[in-house]
Amino acid sequence: MKNKSVLKNILKSSRRALSVAVALFLVLGIFALTPVTASAATVGSQLDFTGMPTTSTPGDGWEWDSDTKTLTLNGFDMNTTFTAGNNVGAILLPAGSTIILQGTNSVTCTNYTSGVYCAGNLEIQGPGELSINSDKHGIDIDTGSFTLSSGTLKIDASEDGLFIDFMVAVTGGNLNIQAGEKGINVDNVNITGGTINISAGDFGLYVYEGAEYDQGNFTISGGYLTIIAQAYSGIYATYVTINEGTVDILSKGEGGIFARYGKVTINGGSIIIRAEGNGIESFMGTQEEGEGRVTINGGLIDILSGKYGVFASYDFVLTGGTGTIRSIGVGADNWAVIINSTDTITVANDIIVKGWDGTDYTIEASGGEFEDSELLTFLDAATMAIPMTGIRFGPEDDDEDDAGTGSSANGVPQTGDSSGFLPGAIVLIAIIGGLCAMVVLRRRFIDG
Repeated sequence: MKNKSVLKNILKSSRRALSVAVALFLVLGIFALTPVTASAATVGSQLDFTGMPTTSTPGDGWEWDSDTKTLTLNGFDMNTTFTAGNNVGAILLPAGSTIILQGTNSVTCTNYTSGVYCAGNLEIQGPGELSINSDKHGIDIDTGSFTLSSGTLKIDASEDGLFIDFMVAVTGGNLNIQAGEKGINVDNVNITGGTINISAGDFGLYVYEGAEYDQGNFTISGGYLTIIAQAYSGIYATYVTINEGTVDILSKGEGGIFARYGKVTINGGSIIIRAEGNGIESFMGTQEEGEGRVTINGGLIDILSGKYGVFASYDFVLTGGTGTIRSIGVGADNWAVIINSTDTITVANDIIVKGWDGTDYTIEASGGEFEDSELLTFLDAATMAIPMTGIRFGPEDDDEDDAGTGSSANGVPQTGDSSGFLPGAIVLIAIIGGLCAMVVLRRRFIDG
């Protein structure tokens, strides 16, 4: 009996020790899986790295290597107000700099100061996050380009989110901009990846050099772009090219896409536009060079506008793609497509076009004037007098009922940031696995 009692006590002690060990393992596992951000004191004065020495200089949440012109932020926090004459930027960087983000970082500055000012090219890389709150521009580049390749950049700016000289390139990461004026103000934009969300008081993207015939090129070949423009166009540029990716625009003031003295070409991707004005407009330019034209070669198109769905000064060309173009305007402002009647609407032989209610169409000039001529549009073939307010289009073998099923972040689902999902899932799996192990081991000891 005495031996059995001793054995029983040993088993009880073993079970307690095992339970403590498993619990300790779970706690240590959770801490190991939880990202750690370095803590640092708040920086209250301007950081000027243009004159830093050629050796790495550690600071409060930052480290600068002037040999590679690399600024690493890790738990960096800046909150400062500048005096007049010293407010070009809270962080000053030389041309050719790189910012590497580790952990969570923030810059808050007032007295008409940009968050980051760089004299030339600047690239931001992750995996961390940087939030900029500025009463001027978020990032200001005097001469050069800005690239976001990874990480998360959040900007809340009273004027422009990105005020860049030549080019904004987004190849990855997350870019979120809240701007009082323009979301991005630059000569050229090239998007090949990443997720971009812009809410702007004026233009979402202002891609234009400024002079009457200067070129501003917008190109997207991948990634996700969502724009809310309060007063003007979602995208304002000279040449707009959409190859792949998702473009989702809500324009509460004017049009969705406005190409001034240029053209709009859609080769693929998903394009969703909700606009108070024209959905897509290509205005003027040199017709012999293909300007003043809207071309749809592919993609999924979903346009709903308060005026014309598509307005082209010269030509509208439809050779591919699937979707809908619809106007809910009133009077003469509610046609699906219009161009100058002396020019052409071209529909490829293998593309089927129907009215919104399934009616057949014809293309004729009808009413209104543009450049002293009537407007060319899609008319109801049965009446030959009523311009179509909406059209559906797609390949001959495509199910017409599928046209226009694109969804919009401004009234439809969009891709969200799932960066926090994986660590959380791992922690949850570890907890469940540990609890199951405790139950199994406890039963074995008791049954034994």
